[in-house]
Amino acid sequence: MKELIGISIGHEEQITPNNPQYSVFFDLLRVFDWRTEPVNKELTIEVLSQFKNILIGEPHREFSTNEIESIQKWIKGGNNLLLIASCSGDAAPSGDRNSKSNLSQLLEIVKLSDNSLGIDKGVTLGREFDTKVIVNISQLVGVSAKLCYDTGCTFKLASDSFIQVENELYAPANSSFVTGVRLSNGMVTSCLNPFPQHAKDLILLRYRMGSGNVTLLGSSFAFKDDTIIRESNILFFNWLIVKSFNSIIENYIDEYEEKPQRHRLLHGYPFPNLMQPIHEDKQLQNILDGLSVSKDKPLIIGVLPHTFCNPMVKGCGFCTFPHESYHKSDLTVTVQNVSHEIESFSSKYEYFQHSKVQALYFGGGTANLTPMNLFEELCNNLYKTFNCNEAEITFEGVPKYFSLENYKYLDILHSIFNSGKLRLSIGIQTFDEQMLIKMGRQNFGDKNGIKLLSEESRKRGIGISGDLLFNLPGQTIEMMKSDIRNLNDLGFNQISIYHLVMFRALGPEWSKDKSILAALPDNSTALINWLTLRELLLSLGYEQRTLTNFQKKSNHTFEYEECVFQPESFNWIGFGPSAISVFYDENFDRAVKLINKETANEYNKHKGITWDKYFTFDKLDMKVLFITRKIALLSIDTNMYNKLFDTNIEHDFAEEIQYLSTKGFINILKDEIQITPKGMFFADTVAGVFSLRKIKYNRMMNLVKGKTPDPEEYFYSVDYNNGAKNRMG
Repeated sequence: MKELIGISIGHEEQITPNNPQYSVFFDLLRVFDWRTEPVNKELTIEVLSQFKNILIGEPHREFSTNEIESIQKWIKGGNNLLLIASCSGDAAPSGDRNSKSNLSQLLEIVKLSDNSLGIDKGVTLGREFDTKVIVNISQLVGVSAKLCYDTGCTFKLASDSFIQVENELYAPANSSFVTGVRLSNGMVTSCLNPFPQHAKDLILLRYRMGSGNVTLLGSSFAFKDDTIIRESNILFFNWLIVKSFNSIIENYIDEYEEKPQRHRLLHGYPFPNLMQPIHEDKQLQNILDGLSVSKDKPLIIGVLPHTFCNPMVKGCGFCTFPHESYHKSDLTVTVQNVSHEIESFSSKYEYFQHSKVQALYFGGGTANLTPMNLFEELCNNLYKTFNCNEAEITFEGVPKYFSLENYKYLDILHSIFNSGKLRLSIGIQTFDEQMLIKMGRQNFGDKNGIKLLSEESRKRGIGISGDLLFNLPGQTIEMMKSDIRNLNDLGFNQISIYHLVMFRALGPEWSKDKSILAALPDNSTALINWLTLRELLLSLGYEQRTLTNFQKKSNHTFEYEECVFQPESFNWIGFGPSAISVFYDENFDRAVKLINKETANEYNKHKGITWDKYFTFDKLDMKVLFITRKIALLSIDTNMYNKLFDTNIEHDFAEEIQYLSTKGFINILKDEIQITPKGMFFADTVAGVFSLRKIKYNRMMNLVKGKTPDPEEYFYSVDYNNGAKNRMG
């Protein structure tokens, strides 16, 4: 079966790839990465069986009895038909007396009327009847939105029909229809009844036929180039294609579960490649001025003092995080500029001054490569700018550097923040000496040094967390389990385990070595390893708190990782190269995400605030953001979703939830959607499924930018309609 959409072109259809009036329609289909294949043959069961999805777009010639029987059998066998009509329905879809279709016969339970829907403008013999009707589609797409239903008909169900209706949409209350419309040179020449009557029938119906789906829309003109480029029509198109051809989601899952899985979702929605560049300060100010940021929300703050590290192998061979080769002078300048960025931010956005900080994280690069005097200045600057009295403070680095000058870094943290919630996050990766040599990390601290650091941190009341990689090239499951047992024996409060992501063209040194890539396990083996290690951690008394973090019950609750995944509760500020900031509107219906300049060189060219890219979230984006963040917390609270968005997640993402559940990635419970252990490993795929439609919609909007009419102009004027550009006057 071909993974593409068959486009029927053998019945004088209007929506075909060679019709220039529908060029945008097919451009938008390609955004979904779907190929289309014209079908210029009789639609026999042999022809149809090559496809899972068929589009019949406003046919002007009848289907044969054999075709009707074949199409019905094909649908009932589990396939998808999208059928689009237009004005005058069955009787004269082209407005031509000699042209007609038999769609009602094809669909059996649906009667398409010989009419055209419109808005009564004071009709005399069919004139000044506006055929562009604005329809509220909020219930379909999950946000406030409208559809320009252009030159379409209405239809109704047979009185004795019993079908499983998935979605339906009726003509709006203010609309009317005229019956028996005929056209000549764009002018109405005759009507059976030229005087408008109140419209009340369907304009959209999606229902089950056997094991398959039928979607019927009464307006092909809604997808003409001059109509579809209106924003809500694209939003509707996006919804319609996913609903009609829901194998799009199934195919996405099948494709992406074979790809490398990071299963951590640290960056979150959207990734940088979907963000827009900031060209000038005024542009950024306009973005932020439109946001009413909640000043009562506590903050989480991530600080990258610099991006430098010094392993023997570039980036340890595997690192995709911000990192650059160590240069002391560049490092010094970068740390000083991070302090300056904090001061500039505080001065420009005064309402964040002395805001309560829930968690503060110093990351990297190798954060504990920071010269101690500069680290102390940086800490003092943060302490005087924000209210850190109750904050969890985490300092990340490699084991060996924490012991420099008799653990001076620990003294700095204690003396400045005076917090009962201090933590070290140690990048260990593995205890296997040969593997450490391959990574170039042989000088970063051995097991004995890590033991001494663990003991020293406990003496000072500082929590300690260790990061391990698993599924390294050539690493056995026993080696992976040994790493976990070593950390447990050393008394680590928290263990974070990360599946190694490595593939050709990723960028790190290891991705260039064919022998290393060949030694990596495939996803099925990597998944088994993940499930085994997870069970081991649970058996050792660790509780899983996020996709990658396991912790024992203690005085140290390790808040930062969990706070990052609670956008409804915290604003997020990042300082330093590549740092991320996200500010949420107080109503949680909008947000803006910002990323700093990536490299130290670019970052140091700009004193002060260095935001480089942005992304503005609309309400649909906020839904995707909320869901993808909660995936990292292992469960989506459906009651919280309903409260935040005043809608139901199982309505908004019905197909996504259905397929993810079928694949065993999620469990649907009364008040939550749980991520299964299998789904945790495939969290990238799970998050990708929930964000698929919105990402495609954003790409569609980028595709049509620059086209006219204006996206906000949903309604054509009567003068425009009378310009003989359309079939109806």
